[in-house]
Amino acid sequence: MRIAFLLFSLCAFGQVETPSIGSMLDASGQLRPVYGVAGNFVLGPPISDAVLDPLPNTAGAVLRLAHAAVFANDNELVLRRADASEVRFPLAGVTAFRMMSADWVQVITASGSYALRVEPNREALFALPGTARAEVRRR
Repeated sequence: MRIAFLLFSLCAFGQVETPSIGSMLDASGQLRPVYGVAGNFVLGPPISDAVLDPLPNTAGAVLRLAHAAVFANDNELVLRRADASEVRFPLAGVTAFRMMSADWVQVITASGSYALRVEPNREALFALPGTARAEVRRR
């Protein structure tokens, strides 16, 4: 009986898995997986050791999705649907966007990164955890 309970416990433990949101670029430019649920995010280890080129500083960043567009002006982030409806979030200094998954967009600012949920009727903006840039010391 104890062996059956132990096997059942091991099988049940193996079924618990953190949901994957997608991937993001951290502050040092490394690609990392993002796990969690809305508002509760955890970064995974870097996918590769390669550091990606820094994102260009673009004015009026725009990302076109299948049925919407995400863009930023000086102090707002705007999600505009195909039917011309809009959802606006107060956020200044947006420099770039990056798709995390079908329902999530990474919004990159000079001060940090955010996860924008673009699912219809579930739109929300959340701060992503960050990792500090690697310190470079000169000799």
